Amino acid sequence: MKLLLILRILCFACVGFLSCKSHSTPTTPAIDAVAPTSEQISTNVSAESKKEYPMWITEFKRLRDALYQNNMEELQSFFDFPLTDDQSTGLFNAGQFMSGREVNIVTKEEFIKSYTALFPQDFIKGLLPLKSDSLLLNQYAASPEWKRKGDNAVYTTSASFEEHDQILSLYLNATYFIEDSEETSGESAVVFMFKMKNGKLTFEGVMMAG
Repeated sequence: MKLLLILRILCFACVGFLSCKSHSTPTTPAIDAVAPTSEQISTNVSAESKKEYPMWITEFKRLRDALYQNNMEELQSFFDFPLTDDQSTGLFNAGQFMSGREVNIVTKEEFIKSYTALFPQDFIKGLLPLKSDSLLLNQYAASPEWKRKGDNAVYTTSASFEEHDQILSLYLNATYFIEDSEETSGESAVVFMFKMKNGKLTFEGVMMAG
């Protein structure tokens, strides 16, 4: 009798053990994280950074960067020295318009000495907002309006490109207002012209307007 009782207890214990095992939560094998490959990383580079622009846009950006970074060696590469009489006269007029300074530039040394009179910081900063895509699409781009302290004029910096003549022009445009009035009294502009030659921009001359 005792033997039969012991056999039954062992039987129930085995059944309970098997039942608990069948309902236990299965474990999931760990998965090692895989680092992205260089090829996968490169696909995240924006389309804008990969975009290829025509050479005149690339040259415009190179000129703007040279002005902004005060890179004299790069900036000189846009000028063929010695300058012609017409080019020198144009820069003389531009210096007076831009900064009120008289400059006589023919040689590279004279350019290095006086170029800040031609390209003041407010003019250069006005070039920075110009978008390459807008310039490419419309062949024209302009900065927001800006002012100079103690001046009754409103200025914009702009750029245009003439496909036929392959000339990139940089403008400082001024609109003058009657003091204490919203009425304008006139407009004027100085235009620096650079021509595409052999795949690079080269200073062509200055035009004054107004």
